[in-house]
Amino acid sequence: MTNLKTLINSRFQLLTYMALSMMLSGFLLLLRVKLNQSFYYLFLVWNLFLAFIPFCMTLYLRSKTQITKTKVGTFLFNTFGYGNSVEEIHE
Repeated sequence: MTNLKTLINSRFQLLTYMALSMMLSGFLLLLRVKLNQSFYYLFLVWNLFLAFIPFCMTLYLRSKTQITKTKVGTFLFNTFGYGNSVEEIHE
């Protein structure tokens, strides 16, 4: 828990700018929906969420002092690997 607190405190300005830009994007999208009466670009909210995932992973990996290929591989496998084996995809 203290690692997460120190990570947030050390990157507070960057995270603040990211949150503000995401809120501005959401506001502009809602304004567009209100004015045009169209939900056509509503998928952009999902794209913002999907763009935030690699950002958080990179932020986490950069906070570690000693990163080895094994640790990165383990992190990626734990994040994406369970239930997504190659054998299941090809069957």
